[in-house]
Amino acid sequence: MILNLLVIALVGGMSYAWVTRGFFNALMHMVCVLIAGAVAFAFWEPVSMLIIDKAPSTGFLKFVYFNAWGIGLMFPFAIALVLLRTAMDKIVPANINLTGPADYAGAGICGVISATVATGIIVIGLGSMRVPSKFLGYEPIEYSREGLRRQASLWAPVDKVVGVIYGNMSNGSLYTGDSLNKWYPDLPGSRDTGRMSFKDGRTRNVLKSDEADFKLQSWYKVGDGSGLRQLLVKDSWDDTPQNVVDLNGDPVPPSSYLAGFIVELGPAASEKKGKVSLGSGQVRLVTQNTLTGETIDMYPIAVVSQIDGANKGMARWRYDGKVHIWSAGGATRTKMAFEFAIPNGYEPIGLSIKNTRRIIRQPTPGSEFATTADRDAAIESGDLMGIKGVDLNQLRNEQNADGDTQTEIDGVDVSNSLPDRIVIQKGQQGSLEVSGSTIVDGQASFLPETIKNRFIDGGLRIDKLQVTDDTVIVQIDVSLNSKQSFLGRAAQSVQGVVPPMLVDANGQQYEAVGFYYSDSEICRLRFTPGRTIRGLSELQSSSIQLTRSDPNQKLILIFRPSLGATITEFRLGSTVLRTFDGGGLHLDRAQKSD
Repeated sequence: MILNLLVIALVGGMSYAWVTRGFFNALMHMVCVLIAGAVAFAFWEPVSMLIIDKAPSTGFLKFVYFNAWGIGLMFPFAIALVLLRTAMDKIVPANINLTGPADYAGAGICGVISATVATGIIVIGLGSMRVPSKFLGYEPIEYSREGLRRQASLWAPVDKVVGVIYGNMSNGSLYTGDSLNKWYPDLPGSRDTGRMSFKDGRTRNVLKSDEADFKLQSWYKVGDGSGLRQLLVKDSWDDTPQNVVDLNGDPVPPSSYLAGFIVELGPAASEKKGKVSLGSGQVRLVTQNTLTGETIDMYPIAVVSQIDGANKGMARWRYDGKVHIWSAGGATRTKMAFEFAIPNGYEPIGLSIKNTRRIIRQPTPGSEFATTADRDAAIESGDLMGIKGVDLNQLRNEQNADGDTQTEIDGVDVSNSLPDRIVIQKGQQGSLEVSGSTIVDGQASFLPETIKNRFIDGGLRIDKLQVTDDTVIVQIDVSLNSKQSFLGRAAQSVQGVVPPMLVDANGQQYEAVGFYYSDSEICRLRFTPGRTIRGLSELQSSSIQLTRSDPNQKLILIFRPSLGATITEFRLGSTVLRTFDGGGLHLDRAQKSD
């Protein structure tokens, strides 16, 4: 309701303003607005991705990072409009005064067009930002049992008008091979679905362009396109039929096939809690008609992902309602496969996750399955995702035939108490985000005397690091005298751009989510589950430089691997700094935080 009223007020107010200035003035402004809109959409993607790649995702400027797609559209539009108006006023300094109803009518028409385009760009820009799904009372798309469904439109559909105007222009006078209409066939809809993240738009809505953070590995096909109904009757995890509709509520044509796209997501795709969360609106597939070249947007009907963090078992989960799939455990890299029902005659050309697109360069699927049973068997075996599952219990029985388990290793602390048993007093945590006695996220520096050897009342203590139900904290001492010291010969030969990581018996990798550093003058603590340490250079940028000349230095890396995992190695990139003998480090004990 609120957005509807604002749109009407903006269109009406701007239109009236140009009626009072005469037809010729309104005409010049309309031309400037139309050109500025074309400029804005031409630079929209590159400007937005530049902001996402360069802006910080934490601190005060994170507002810019999470709202890059809105800023990347509205800012170029405003700049182009100001420059064009200034140039036009210099070129044509005087107005042509017309009289009579024709002047008012012409001015009114030009004013309405200018106001509609400007307001439409504002609405699309605001809808691209990190705002609630029901932004200002307007919720154009809703979740249903059959998938996402369009339910409402603005009273004055300025966003749709803008999409039609510039979509058609991109296929006509402003045509390029990568036209707006090709990649955004439903421009307003792609913006509305993109903000449908967990907790009503409160989680991550953008993703960096780095291939390491979003890699499209391959895709597979199920069925021959002759009968979609048979493919959706049941699967190995749900024996009830699945109904599928498009955004308009129309059933997907029965002559369709299922296509799944396997992706690997890096740590930059994670939320603050260190896990990836994806709803169906945040994954968009663009498909193209092989005969006409027409493109349409499609959204996933299911996702294949890991069942839990302790092993690599996979399952298929349906997007049949308000569903957001979270990654399991604490692995640094997350593999998922998103399935779509694609009509015959259309081929996939691009997959977007959280508004970052990957071109599908593989014209034919890497795997084809005649039936869903064949696909389900490949999921369960691990063949579909290129992962061979490991029977963790069998592995442990073989490595610990006497029944003993190794949970204590020198230089390794399996505990979510603060490193070095420090205690922070509430009110003195600086920029750390805290819940009760537990640190949730952040980085801060302290004087040693303020956090060491202090007797603080229980109600004022901050002494824990946050864990989830399926993760635990592991702390690795890499100081001078530890067995896995960063001052050792193996570590010194490694470049600073590779990440420190733990590796479990299944081959899953867990990059460090923080560190604790102390010397005689300063103590530094970082705990950022949603932002891992990508290299030793990050430690140096935090003014941490280990040296053999200072015995007071201590550096402890903080990891958050999966509960139930067996850690076998500590590495710097591919260089093994330590192998945990005796069957590895078994993470069987759950930890608690507030």
